Amino acid sequence: WNVVSDTSINISCTGIHIFDSLNSVMCNSAQIKKTTDGGLTWTTSNTFTLPISNFADISFIDASTGFVTGTGGLAKSTDGGITWSVVGGISNDLNQIKFIDATTGWVSGNNCVYRTINGGQTWTNCNVNFSNITSAFFLNTTTAFVNSSIGQNVIKKTTDGGLTWTTVYNDNTLSDGQKTMWYVDANVAIESRLLNRLRASSDGGVTWAVSTSPLTNQVINDFYFTSINSGWAVGTKGVILKYN
Repeated sequence: WNVVSDTSINISCTGIHIFDSLNSVMCNSAQIKKTTDGGLTWTTSNTFTLPISNFADISFIDASTGFVTGTGGLAKSTDGGITWSVVGGISNDLNQIKFIDATTGWVSGNNCVYRTINGGQTWTNCNVNFSNITSAFFLNTTTAFVNSSIGQNVIKKTTDGGLTWTTVYNDNTLSDGQKTMWYVDANVAIESRLLNRLRASSDGGVTWAVSTSPLTNQVINDFYFTSINSGWAVGTKGVILKYN
């Protein structure tokens, strides 16, 4: 991992979406920022006021249409992130969001997972029956993972669009919680933990091994991998990292 930039405002970066090698968008608790030069410089794109606060994650379907999560629900932009409006139907505090394609998307909150199959017009509760969800990852239209690190580290998986969930990992010996995770495919995964460390899995999250972390006093809040050999990470104190 290499440091790409460290914003001077020193605000924790919470989510990132990569369009291509030059163009990306990320959010922190109060702002949405864009880069057009591969992360060397970032400009604030939003000048709006929303009832949603503490932005947590961001995902775009294409260059124009995107969604941002936070305390109070979900907001949508159709002009590349310049203006935003609240999406009705979900009032939960939300964290991770990812659109698989133009129609299918997933979003998670502390005690919920929702799925859309019509581009975000309506959302269906997946009834995960899993409290204290600390992170989630949505691999494709049918497969998703959720993690709870409160008291015990548990990862559950669905392969049928959220109809049923099975436990793939359960460990009560860890002293720190998982912050976020990313599955490159059904087997290869990486996670960030609160004690400034990374762990990797090659068997779908059943077992994990400690991986080298470039951070000493910062925590990675979100990953975005475009392939197994290329990815980004954003974290506390404005850190933005790139992996090749």
